[in-house]
Amino acid sequence: NLQASKQIISDLFVPNNAKVGDNSNVGNEVVKSPSAGTKLRIPIASFNMHIFPGALIGVYVFEPRYKSMVKSCIENTTPFGLRFPGSKLGCLAYVSEVRGIGENGESLLLLRGGNRFAEVDGIGGNDKPTFGDFGLEYDTVEIFEDNQELYGDFDKDAERRLVTELELRKKIVEMAKDTDYHDVADAFGRNCNASEFSFHVAQALSYNQNIPLQEKNKWASSVNVNERLELLVGALESLKIEEKFNR
Repeated sequence: NLQASKQIISDLFVPNNAKVGDNSNVGNEVVKSPSAGTKLRIPIASFNMHIFPGALIGVYVFEPRYKSMVKSCIENTTPFGLRFPGSKLGCLAYVSEVRGIGENGESLLLLRGGNRFAEVDGIGGNDKPTFGDFGLEYDTVEIFEDNQELYGDFDKDAERRLVTELELRKKIVEMAKDTDYHDVADAFGRNCNASEFSFHVAQALSYNQNIPLQEKNKWASSVNVNERLELLVGALESLKIEEKFNR
């Protein structure tokens, strides 16, 4: 229970009652699913993993700067930004569950992916990166979403795109059979829209070390659902070819 864990978090997350840092510049709009174009000032965590909108991932937090960040985010009910090291793109991450806390404040967390973002290049002024306690980085980011203008009214082009989308989803579910990704593709193929489906499949595939990082970054940056579905089809095809070759 996240609420019941707050006192434990206050006691353990940050050693020696160290100051956590001012999180007042993270507004309530963060909690309310900000729309595309919204700018936010948030703490940033660089982990060797991707998180996609709506997906759940487990992480182990042990660095003082991130223990400080998690404590602040839980107490203020705000997300942080999770990005792959060296990337300017990332995704808001919400602490969904605290699954364990060690005696020094290290924690096992379940995170839920929120909106995707791109860091705002800030050479000066309020947009430039700043560093708080233990070197925790704060950046200004801008939310981005799939481009709905690509779909327009339900005309011939939109109808063709919808047919393509359905065919791609069906193909992914079919290709995922007899693989580690079957359960994810089958479950989300029936229970959510194409955008959500693509993100859940992308999350499952993102853990595969045989898929190049550049490909995963394309999934994270794509604002076209069908393009993202096609990229995922390509990734599954590559894995199947590799699997046959290694038999």
